[in-house]
Amino acid sequence: MADRYQRFVSSRTGAFLARRLGLPRPVPLRRYQPGQPVLAGPVTLGQAEGARAHKALRAVLDACGATVADGGERPAALVYDATGIEEPAQLAGLHAFFHPRIRSLAACGRLVVLGTPPRLGPSYARALLPRRRTGGPLPGDRLVLPHAAADPRRLARYAEVCGFPAGPGGPMPATYPHVMAFPLAMALMARRDFPHALPGLRHIALRLEQRRPIGADERLDLAVYASGTRPHHRGTAFDVHAEAADASGTAVWRSVSTYLAPGAPPPGTAPAPAPGGGADETPDGGWVTDEVWDVPAATGRRYAAVSGDRNPIHLHALAARPFGFRRAIAHGMWTAARCLAALAPRQQDALTLDVRFRAPVMLPGRVRFLAAAGAFQLRPADSPAGGAARPHLSGTVGAPAD
Repeated sequence: MADRYQRFVSSRTGAFLARRLGLPRPVPLRRYQPGQPVLAGPVTLGQAEGARAHKALRAVLDACGATVADGGERPAALVYDATGIEEPAQLAGLHAFFHPRIRSLAACGRLVVLGTPPRLGPSYARALLPRRRTGGPLPGDRLVLPHAAADPRRLARYAEVCGFPAGPGGPMPATYPHVMAFPLAMALMARRDFPHALPGLRHIALRLEQRRPIGADERLDLAVYASGTRPHHRGTAFDVHAEAADASGTAVWRSVSTYLAPGAPPPGTAPAPAPGGGADETPDGGWVTDEVWDVPAATGRRYAAVSGDRNPIHLHALAARPFGFRRAIAHGMWTAARCLAALAPRQQDALTLDVRFRAPVMLPGRVRFLAAAGAFQLRPADSPAGGAARPHLSGTVGAPAD
């Protein structure tokens, strides 16, 4: 409640009226002031079996000067490390910790439960469960993951798989925050109230903006949400937004991934093309870069291992055939990252990347990379540079908009 109301009910007249009228009388909140202790009392800690953050949590509390105790003085905070919880039955341990202690919590006390980021396994399992999709509105929720950090070994393997320069001390690739936010996106699209079935969705466009280089050891506050349902000439398109902010709260990276749910567009609406960059025309003056790349059969499995995207169409021909592909296909995000890596010597620290995914890259395969003046294409290896062959993808890279 507002402080003005709190001051009123704390006065003699206000207290009298509050008692007579049955008005709430809020407890004054303790507000931290520089020089004061972080907490006005001890912290009581608990943990689930197999908890993984307990030691790090003790170190943080010790660094803040907080006292950890169980019993005696009324605790100013109850903190439970739930990072080991894997099944609903394990929530009994959380109840057993809080139930006998909740009444002893001091005024303005804190209750903190530490969990873990969404795991991809359950999201894939939910996505594969048969259920009726309504085709209704997208959920309005915004999923967040604060203080996310890149795993150094996984980041190094990602750089190797995608062709980015490797080495300690450098910034992370501009496409890597997409990997960090991917579990949130999967958790969102695998929800029961998400209107489109995850199997069969097609990633058709990407717009990515990086405001500055992001250090490999930076912690990012990630957020994911969906919006922009619209008709498409092959079904219904929608956008999944991912954002990353640094420790100061400043947005340093964002992306918009456009997905297509195949089918008939909603009746009575004029189909509109999905947004996404990438001109298909040959630039004036022709292509400056013209390279042929071999894409091994294991590319999908290698990228899945470093990104967490284990969609079966990327892993093996046998897994891809039920979805209509003769062979496994490369991840769209791998093709985008590989093209950006090839442009790395010419890209700016701050950049905007626009990609339109046109046709899948079959595995194994050979592709032709063409680039000039900020535009690029990935084509079948046997297509002429100046011809009209349909590219696997087309895109542009440049400075971000002001």
